[in-house]
Amino acid sequence: MAAGTQSYNGLGVPLYGNSTMQQQAAGDQPLTIQSVADNTACNLLSVNHTSTSAITTGYTQCFYSNMNIDGGATGGRNIQLHPFAADITIDGAMSAQVGGCYIYITEGATGVTYATPSTVFGYAVYFAATGSAPDYRAGFWAQSAEVAAYQGSTIDAAFFCDNSDALGCWGAVIGVQGVTSPAYFLHMDTAPGEDQMISTGIRANIAAAGTWMRVKIQSTEYWIALHASCTS
Repeated sequence: MAAGTQSYNGLGVPLYGNSTMQQQAAGDQPLTIQSVADNTACNLLSVNHTSTSAITTGYTQCFYSNMNIDGGATGGRNIQLHPFAADITIDGAMSAQVGGCYIYITEGATGVTYATPSTVFGYAVYFAATGSAPDYRAGFWAQSAEVAAYQGSTIDAAFFCDNSDALGCWGAVIGVQGVTSPAYFLHMDTAPGEDQMISTGIRANIAAAGTWMRVKIQSTEYWIALHASCTS
């Protein structure tokens, strides 16, 4: 049977073999998957891939997306270009995990023998070498529109590390690997203030001006003095 290639005037062509869905007009959505009005636990789209042979070259991916923005884009943050985007609206009583992406990694019954080099990760971002320099290159970007500062016993974190289900712990919450170390481990593009992690000036109960790092462990704040390097 020949492969279906397109859809015409709302007529869906069954997908057999190597098929292509082609957008018919700018702004149209070539494929829409709509759930029922009162849906519960299910997968709207499921892709299963199994390989019993060793993979020695190339790549194996259940989902692949490619974007080519050749005409440029202007408008700052008001213009968003994403190969993948998710909008989540939360309402009603909530006691659950809600996230834009969930990745679960486990080992098979026979176990795994790791050889060098080997890396297991949940999310990876690679930046190719570029001749231009944007304001920021960020492998992970967390932006908040919250109107109130952190209060109470809850935790707001751009990055959160949870060991509650582990018998051990992470070797490191943040690991750095490479020939050269980062230029900055922590960089702030705003002037240090009294309530920020890095503070300048005279601290309360400390009669000396300087630069301080603010560290909070449980409910106790510690201010660590940062001194310029000196020789003895």
